[in-house]
Amino acid sequence: MQPVPGDPSVEHYLRRLVGRLRSILGDGLLGVWLVNSAARDDYLPGRSDLDVTVGIADALDAAVKRRLADALRHAALPCPAPRLELVVYRRAVLADPGARPGFEVNLNTGPAIVDHVTFDVAEEPPHWFVLDLAGARQRSRTIAGPPLEQLLGPIDDGVVIEALRASQAWHAAHDADAPNRVLNACRAWRWLDERRWSSKSEAAAWAIRRGADPRPIELALARRRGDADEPLPPRSVATLLAEVDERLRSATRS
Repeated sequence: MQPVPGDPSVEHYLRRLVGRLRSILGDGLLGVWLVNSAARDDYLPGRSDLDVTVGIADALDAAVKRRLADALRHAALPCPAPRLELVVYRRAVLADPGARPGFEVNLNTGPAIVDHVTFDVAEEPPHWFVLDLAGARQRSRTIAGPPLEQLLGPIDDGVVIEALRASQAWHAAHDADAPNRVLNACRAWRWLDERRWSSKSEAAAWAIRRGADPRPIELALARRRGDADEPLPPRSVATLLAEVDERLRSATRS
């Protein structure tokens, strides 16, 4: 296991999580990987989510899906992070994710939220899964099994661009004043310019170096750390988001 810097409780939790996956899936378990902040040395203990991708050999029947979800819920296996976002994919889906990656189980659980479980990809916005897997192509942290890049196929740039646009629209509708709206916009901007996925902190620093107004970005970082609670400056945020939206539209047209 590649440890998560700064939080031994996460490593202990992940060992227990892998044990439960193995007890239910047996030889059908291909691997377990961290993606996003915990894979990019940007995990904030007590504040960041844990994003876990699970690979399996074949499709699961409904009873096994329910058993997995029940075994991994926070009530059954307490999560040290505010939120666990765990997604189970078949090998064939990992090899060719496409525009709507077909998961077997999507579980959101943890002390900060009400459990959310789905088994049908049609019930979820696909952009979150596209972006998680696209970022994992460049960096993940192996918990069990081989490196994820050995199993994970490419995602077309056009699919990623549409997922980034959908993410921006979702934040505008549901999470307008959250720091992640600004920080994810920085990540999108860097990917558009360099085809490189960054942590939120790395993308923020990159956007400031590229000439973005540092005020909303630095405040978003401070709020993410829990060091500030004042609202983001709306005009500065609007300017940044308009710049990124125009870049996304341009990329779509081209």
